[in-house]
Amino acid sequence: MAQRNWDEEYERILNEATSEGRVHVLPQGSEKRRHPRFKLQSAKILVTEQVPHEIVDLSISGLAFYSPQPLPVGQLIMVSLHEILAIQAEVLGCDTMTGPEAPAAYRVRCRFTDENYGLRFLVLAIELEGQRRD
Repeated sequence: MAQRNWDEEYERILNEATSEGRVHVLPQGSEKRRHPRFKLQSAKILVTEQVPHEIVDLSISGLAFYSPQPLPVGQLIMVSLHEILAIQAEVLGCDTMTGPEAPAAYRVRCRFTDENYGLRFLVLAIELEGQRRD
């Protein structure tokens, strides 16, 4: 079985998403993250407990997701993508969401502890979303 080239797959996905307008690469220095953020339509993750959470956005270095419960800054959590791949992430922030249109009580921002697995997580999440659209 051939080894997957995650970097090549990421470049292909990034080029497709950029040309389709699904991701916007900001000029250097205007973005807090080092990698572009991808908006996903239907991706769900499991965070530590086995309750599905909706992803807000995802990059190689981290993700943001909606949560019904607050998570403390600095907490290490496990994020699982459809039980295919689990990755450890550190909570960087937990913002309270208000208003009747808020999709959840909190928006949690995390950084992956290993960007190599972050790359794999991103590629697999995009592939799974593409399968759902087909």
